Parts: sequence; structure tokens; C-alpha cells
Amino acid sequence: MKHATLIAGATSLAIAGLLFVGTAGVAGAAATSPTRAAPSSTISAGTISVSVQSAKPPQASSVHITPDSADGCTGQLVSDNITNCIAINGSGLYVNFMSATAFVNLVSADIHVELTGPASVLPVNTPTYTIPPGDDLGITWTKNGDVPPGQYCAITWQLVAGNQQENGPACESVS
Repeated sequence: MKHATLIAGATSLAIAGLLFVGTAGVAGAAATSPTRAAPSSTISAGTISVSVQSAKPPQASSVHITPDSADGCTGQLVSDNITNCIAINGSGLYVNFMSATAFVNLVSADIHVELTGPASVLPVNTPTYTIPPGDDLGITWTKNGDVPPGQYCAITWQLVAGNQQENGPACESVS
């Protein structure tokens, strides 16, 4: 059963079942041509949602972090086209949600975002989207429960001349 919902500046489509899960980092993501749709999926291990929206990369002073939560970014130089960020909200092994977001800064990019880690539901990937400067592509896993300890990473893959190139990763530990 499919139904559409509107989420804060991004269109989402909820689809029952597991979507965007690959057994290898970019499985299936490069096979599709770039698009602007934003699907979302609800699964027993939590909710996976994808968003495409206009936003600026977070600045260290403007990010609100709850105790024991973590976030970090790579690609923050003025010359970097893509800023890749991970945010984990929770305490200890309890995670409310974690998200991987790629901010496109200078020129449009055909990208997909991957969230990796030791949880069995991961890795998850967005499809490949064409993202203009000033917009971002993100994927969020809403768990509201305990996760396995370990390193969780956000990786952005850019399609360049038919090949996927890695941007990142931005990683944080959960323990």
C-alpha cells in the first residue's frame, strides 16, 4: 500500500517493506538515472526516509546536540562542492534517529547518500539524484531503540563520467 505525505519542504512517499537496502555500499544506486523524487520506507527495524530540500550545511555554533548525541561533517573547505554530514541523536546505545546528509555547495551534482554501520538494517542508500547548489540530499533512520555499538558513517557517492566517486565518510561512534 502506498501513500504520499508532505514533510517540511520535501516530498516523501511511504512504501511498506524494505527499500534502499543493499548488501554492498552502492548496490543498485548507480543503476538508476538521476531523479528528484524522495521516497521513504517503514520497516520493522525503524523508519528510513529520504529528503531532497533546500538547506545550508550546519554550522558548529547552530547545531543543537542533546547529551551524548554526536555529529560531524567532512568537506567543509570553501572549495569543496559537497559537504557530507552524519548526525546521531540518542544516548549510549539508545538511538532516536541518525541521518546522513550531503549538502551541494558550488555546482549541481548527481549523488546518492549512504548510511552505514553495524546494525543489520544498514547500509541504506538513496537513489541517485541531481542536486543543485544550495540543496541537500539526506537519509534518516528513525530507530527509537538500542543499536549495536560501533562506527556509523555517512558516505556521499557522486556520479562522475559514469563512475561512482566517494565523498566522505563522516563517521561517529555509538557505544
